[in-house]
Amino acid sequence: MREFHKFLSICLLLFAGCDDEFCKRRMEIVPGLVWEYYSIRHSRVISDKYGIIADGHVFMTFHEYGFDVSEGDKLFYVDLTRNVICDNEEVLASLMTSSKILTSFDASSAMGMFTKESHKDYVAEMEALKKRVEEKMKSEGLRHL
Repeated sequence: MREFHKFLSICLLLFAGCDDEFCKRRMEIVPGLVWEYYSIRHSRVISDKYGIIADGHVFMTFHEYGFDVSEGDKLFYVDLTRNVICDNEEVLASLMTSSKILTSFDASSAMGMFTKESHKDYVAEMEALKKRVEEKMKSEGLRHL
């Protein structure tokens, strides 16, 4: 009987919509940058240094040496070779035309809310990005702080 009540409670939460604490998931993107999931159309990217940089239906798109975070008309590029967050329109425009765009994820797919495969794809893309950045830094004789 107890299992039935547990099952019924979960079903009611799913059909009625769940509160932020039940739905909330948190994932570190890179050190100092966290992605929080609240619902399929609401997530938040928070920087230790800059605070909330995106809040709403957030997407992350991987590029050759970094990734951008977009929400509505806001766009930020995280350059992993220089360890900076850029929101300069000219830099972003040149990035979009010259950079090779690889894959894009929203919070639910990056965190694997509905399928574990989408989370595995996200992790594989992030690992590949980190490897490209490491190789570039090594070839230029640079190190992260």
